[in-house]
Amino acid sequence: MRNLIISAFTVTLFISSLSAEVVVLQDSFDGNSLDVSKWNTLLPYSNSVVSVQDGFLRTISRGGVVTQSDFSDQIIGPIMISGSFRLANSFSVFEVWLRSDGILIPGNSNGWVGGIMVGFWSGPNYWSSPGLKIGYSDLTPNIFTDSITFNPDQIYNFKITDGGSWISVDIDGVRRATLLTQFSTGGKVALNGRQNLDGQVGQVDVFGLQIIPEPSPLTLFGFGLALLIAKRRK
Repeated sequence: MRNLIISAFTVTLFISSLSAEVVVLQDSFDGNSLDVSKWNTLLPYSNSVVSVQDGFLRTISRGGVVTQSDFSDQIIGPIMISGSFRLANSFSVFEVWLRSDGILIPGNSNGWVGGIMVGFWSGPNYWSSPGLKIGYSDLTPNIFTDSITFNPDQIYNFKITDGGSWISVDIDGVRRATLLTQFSTGGKVALNGRQNLDGQVGQVDVFGLQIIPEPSPLTLFGFGLALLIAKRRK
């Protein structure tokens, strides 16, 4: 049985402006059911399951979740997605989908949705090499691969920044990828997990994921201008 466990998981999404930040989505997955006002489930197979159990999200057989809301017209400036994950074994894969339409791709055996995939692959094994992999949902070859090894049962911190025309990925505070890309199928964020070897169990724990805006260049310019004016007035 294919199994992904996401525990102690929190998602926070903000709208940023010069004057205020407003939380538009937050979920710590408390209780025993998924908040359907915030999430849609992704169930690519008849035996795919998504459930919530006391602070963690569990998916089986490549199930996943996608935000109900499309945030493409709500966010000003780059969006930063950060958190921590732990891969349970050498079969585990954790994927974050950016600029997603949230729609499962018909016939895709991996349970992919539209958008840009940022994947963290354990290994190695004969099925696939380990590493950070970035690709598009149109099934073109990966546009980026970093052969970093994700050891089982070790916690890694990641930050994904989406600037609209570029994305970057940091792992444990080190920049591992910066890519120019305008590929997009929507403004949702999706999460899924799977194994990279058929018939094996893949398990992932993700801790404290949050989605927040980073200041846009216009915001930083306005902030700097305000500081300059205040300094001159003194």
